[in-house]
Amino acid sequence: MRRVDDLGQQLRTARAELESLLVAEYTDVQLGAIARDVAAAWERTLKAAEPMWSNKHLAPLIAELVGLQVPPTVTDALDRMRLAANADKHDSTPRHDSEQLMADIETLVRGISDVAGVVPDLAVDTGSAPRRRVFIAIYDYETHGESELHIFPSNATVPRFYNREMDTVQIDMLAIDQIAADAATFGLWEWDPPAYATLTEQYRRESSQIYKSASFVGDYRELIRLLARSQHAHADGLLPGLHRADQWVSARTAAAMATVDSSGGATPPTWQSLALRLEAEFGLPRDRRWTTPAAEAFTALAQAAAAAGVYRLYGPLWRHPHVTEWARPPVAGDETFAAAITADGCLWIAELPGRLPESDEARSR
Repeated sequence: MRRVDDLGQQLRTARAELESLLVAEYTDVQLGAIARDVAAAWERTLKAAEPMWSNKHLAPLIAELVGLQVPPTVTDALDRMRLAANADKHDSTPRHDSEQLMADIETLVRGISDVAGVVPDLAVDTGSAPRRRVFIAIYDYETHGESELHIFPSNATVPRFYNREMDTVQIDMLAIDQIAADAATFGLWEWDPPAYATLTEQYRRESSQIYKSASFVGDYRELIRLLARSQHAHADGLLPGLHRADQWVSARTAAAMATVDSSGGATPPTWQSLALRLEAEFGLPRDRRWTTPAAEAFTALAQAAAAAGVYRLYGPLWRHPHVTEWARPPVAGDETFAAAITADGCLWIAELPGRLPESDEARSR
């Protein structure tokens, strides 16, 4: 992700948080925390983009922007944010104006392009990928020489029947140790993690075929790409319903990631190009049950977002099923795959749907 996109995402997150506060009761402590986050995001980003500024605080950084002819509306808004953040850090009873705070955040979101125009290195990649923590239950089926990895969100808990997979991957049994070693090069792979000891014990009591459990913290896209490259040699020959491309959850997760990775152009990708990406990078053959419906649905989702002026996406983020209100209304949604895109470019997928749809439902949309 480019620095300018990372900054934009942080500001849009702060704006969404502030909007959610304003519809209920809020305190100056909460407003001040948002001001500090916004000021810190700008200071951190500007320091990273210009080595000569690395030892400067936000006030002299704003002076640099003034000297570079950044519009006064932007620099004034940033200076007010700086003062609000400082007041929150140093005053015993700071007071914050919620309407001014929202107006300044809006100005700063729009002003990112003005600053990027005079600070070229804001377009440089940050070099850091988003991280995600997952729990993995690994079954061994020795008759078939296969290990099956069931991947769950980090909030997997007991009793285990409350948990729904994010993905399921069948790999060659002999490949699991090498996969763990490879995953450790771009994240943290831990066998039998203590945080999931109770859950692991429940799996072991209920199945003699459970091999191990693991947790992974790191770039989830890279983990899925790694697993996809290691899929069992017989995976393409599996009976209908047994391949991960036949699993609604697996196809949805991969399609959401591929849609975000393909975003940012003048037009969204076609469903055919998205399907090719799902096959090449995420191990979902186009002729399996859910690959094409997922590609079609997420392409339509991206096209609807583009029609609303949202081209560059980030995420996907998993939306908790108990959250019923949106801080910002979606500009595009798909009921079959329980996915939506909000005005800030975030692609959301519902964490646990009440019912998994049939693929025919997707094709009849």
